[in-house]
Order: sequence, then C-alpha cells, then structure tokens
Amino acid sequence: MRIGTAAIVATVCAWAATAGEATIDLTKYRNAKKYTYSEVTHTVGTHQYTLVNIRPRAKGDTACIAALVIDKRKFVMVDLQADSARTGLTMPKEQPIEGGLVVVKLSPLEAKTFIILATGKVVTLPGDRLIVDPAGKTALAIWDNAGTWQLTALDYRSMNLVLPTTAIPRPVKWYTNGLAYYFTADGEEGYCTLDMFTKTVSRVKEALQGLEEVAYTFDPQGIAPVKCCGADALKPQAARQ
Repeated sequence: MRIGTAAIVATVCAWAATAGEATIDLTKYRNAKKYTYSEVTHTVGTHQYTLVNIRPRAKGDTACIAALVIDKRKFVMVDLQADSARTGLTMPKEQPIEGGLVVVKLSPLEAKTFIILATGKVVTLPGDRLIVDPAGKTALAIWDNAGTWQLTALDYRSMNLVLPTTAIPRPVKWYTNGLAYYFTADGEEGYCTLDMFTKTVSRVKEALQGLEEVAYTFDPQGIAPVKCCGADALKPQAARQ
C-alpha cells in the first residue's frame, strides 16, 4: 500500500476534515443490473452510519465503489482491481470500543481505518491492521507502506497523536504488560517497545516479565479477496489470530 507522508498526516483527523459531498449518486446503483449493491446501517450515539459496497458484475470492470454515509453526508471511495485484491468496507467481528464502531476500508493502494465514537466524532487512521485498547483509549495503526512498515499511535478520545507515524521493523507478534506495548520483529533480537513519553520506538533485549500476547483487532490477511466489496464484506469479519 503506497501512502505519502502528506496523506498520512491528513488521514489522522476528525471526520470534519475528511468528509465531503459525494461525487456520484449512490441511488442509481441500488437497482442497476450491472452492479451488486450492498449496504448495512449502524446507529452510534445519535447518528446513523451506512456502509455501502458496490461491485460491478462484468469481469472486465474491476472498479469497486465503497461509501461511508454519516446521516446524509457521503464519503465515497473508489478502488480498482476488485477481483484480485482486498477492497471495500468491512468490520472486525469483535468491536473493541463500547458504544462505538470500527470500520475498515480495504485497499492495496490506500487502506483506511475509521473509528466511530458515540460523541459523533469519526477518527480516520491509515492502514488496515489495527490494535485497539478497549479498556483505555489508544489505537495502534500498523501497515506496510510499499515495503516499509509504519506505526501510528493515537488517543482516539482526545484526537491526540500518542506516537507520530514512525517506520518500524516488520512486526511478528505483539505483547502488552498492561502499561505499554511491545513487539518482536523479523531479524531483530529481543523486543521493540513504544515509548509514549519520548514518542519513539526503542529496543529491549532482555526478556520481560508479565507480557501477554495481543492479537490484532483486525487483520486483513484473514479475509479472502473474493469476499470483498460485496455483501459478505459487510458482515462482521473474524480477524486471523
């Protein structure tokens, strides 16, 4: 997935900075024979959020259209290669935020994670691998940016960056001791740890006590490309453990 630095900065923000009027009329796709049209609506707080996936039936047309509609405002996203890659909107099976909703936009080019809060705020993070602390307020977005792994840590309640976007070694397994997050990485000894005070990623070579393994809240590798951009993708999906 290729994301430029400016795009990363722009995507860590509230809904007001990412939403816009739709550039297409979604209603014309609902009964069109050329497309499969799927949608599901969730109520979060006092707002309704509708997830839409539109997939062309013709094999030669690979443009997948997805839309996140908040009340009547539409955020429309178009992806190519719908038949060969994971595209469209989907949701983690286990929702990590009480009263909230996590939605993932799968894409080989520009994946996004939306954290929808009962307050009406929508946080947008880059990437489609996610770890959310359900007892706290931290969300970790992890993604592969054209071969370089990146990490962003966000306090999703205050909208403040806990750890700005940082290049990291490819993570293998994640752990926590209840206070901080650690991960092992390809070709690296010991652990890497997120230092929230210095806003850096540092190394710890010694074995740590009290670490428990943490699974991704959502991992796109658990979803087959053929099930994306359609009705199946809008059903809660189980992340691969």
